[in-house]
Amino acid sequence: YAVGWESSGWKTALDKSGSTYTVNCAFTVTDGVLTGYTGSRSAVIIPSGVTEIGQGVFRDKTNVISVKIPDTVRKIGKNAFKNTAITGITIPASVEEIGVYVFDDCDSLTDINVNSSNSHYKSVSGVLFNKTGTTLLCYPAGRTATSYTVPSGVTTIGNSAFYYCANLTSVTLPEGVEVLDEYALCGCLKLSSVTIPSTVRRTEYRALGSCSNLHALNINSIAPTTVSTNTFSGSDNIDTVNYAGSLKQWNQSNWKAALPSDIILNCAVSGPEITQQPQSKTITEGESLTLEVKAEGTGPTLQWVF
Repeated sequence: YAVGWESSGWKTALDKSGSTYTVNCAFTVTDGVLTGYTGSRSAVIIPSGVTEIGQGVFRDKTNVISVKIPDTVRKIGKNAFKNTAITGITIPASVEEIGVYVFDDCDSLTDINVNSSNSHYKSVSGVLFNKTGTTLLCYPAGRTATSYTVPSGVTTIGNSAFYYCANLTSVTLPEGVEVLDEYALCGCLKLSSVTIPSTVRRTEYRALGSCSNLHALNINSIAPTTVSTNTFSGSDNIDTVNYAGSLKQWNQSNWKAALPSDIILNCAVSGPEITQQPQSKTITEGESLTLEVKAEGTGPTLQWVF
């Protein structure tokens, strides 16, 4: 069914079974999918029977402060609440899928709650996670806290998880985090330093982009398999990198291509690095022996003791 707005704001419609019911005609619903909202109310109650909130339905509707989602909704589409003024929201037990960018630019959002019976998602102190707690999906951007420690057990910082969380000056990523997804910490304007755990294996597009106050990176991940060259796009003030490996490892890593060439690089492993070890040889008494060792870099003299 599809309904449109009338001057009275209400209209009688027929569903596919032929039963008659009354709906608020600020909504457009087709085959259970909410595809449009033209109302002006700040507190929105989505009609029961809706099974999907379509892409961008409430996007840019900055008058919307609260939305009540019925327990018939199974899917929330991409950008559904982007750039609204919602302050809090509750995800019912029925929701099985939440799209990307759903809460981007919701600068007043402080809490995302999830019905405890939901088998796909959960909320920990108002922060949205998948049910197993391995993926942090959304930290509400309207929070006034200046620091946040990602819980142990999280392996993925999800797409736009901390998108433009302007009040955060510190985000602690625990060992065990493997993926920084697209826009993961993008736009955290007050972050001055970030430590990337040794377990990180992949960073995606602008995962740490547009962090204008970010000056120092502590990179403990020596050999990630994938680093997007745009990981730090827009974070133009990075000037110092403290790297857990050697200069050779840095030059061979994917981090180097993602960062400016004029940064101050501090490598934890300093001095010459052995690139070829001496080979085992068998000699007889009185025979001379020459062992070849190769090293790269400068620093203290290495001495072999036999």
